[in-house]
Amino acid sequence: MVAQHFQNWELIVVDDGSTDMTHEILAPYLHDGRVVSITQPHRGQSSARNRALAAARGGIIAYLDSDNVALPNFLTAVAAAFAAEPETDFMYGALLTRHHGDAGGALVFEPFNRDILLRQNFIDLNTVAHRRTLFARYGGFDESLERLTDWDLALRYTAHLPARPLPVVAAQYRSRDSSRVSDLYPHEPAYQRVRGKWA
Repeated sequence: MVAQHFQNWELIVVDDGSTDMTHEILAPYLHDGRVVSITQPHRGQSSARNRALAAARGGIIAYLDSDNVALPNFLTAVAAAFAAEPETDFMYGALLTRHHGDAGGALVFEPFNRDILLRQNFIDLNTVAHRRTLFARYGGFDESLERLTDWDLALRYTAHLPARPLPVVAAQYRSRDSSRVSDLYPHEPAYQRVRGKWA
């Protein structure tokens, strides 16, 4: 995040009861007043994200999981797009990944289609930016879901107004270990629960 060309950012890191020396790794960055560190006992990804949402002071929210990288131009493009389009409140960029698509790599970026989104998620959370007012209006992540919380959030936050696809590479997806949520919890129960909300 510190490599972003856009400099008026706030980084909120929530350590959700980790055992990977997060505090020690983060310590050299805490002299920067834009970096905020929050520690809580392990409550899961949605609780951690909601804690950060509640603490956020900015008007625009973006997300970055600890195993991914934000591309340097993303926040610049986001800030310009929101300033130019005051009616827009949710947008997403492209995801650079070696773990989706064919031939060992892909750039994931689809036009917004609500009908497709109702069937499956095509918006990665690490490419999302939205106005903070959506959190105040519709709440945060569903803490009762063990996975697909990003899909559930995208469905709620775009129910009233379509999302804006932003033609910029937002993030690079990396897979570093086997402790990812998608490896720990089954897909189908969460899928049926989210689909059932919008059936």
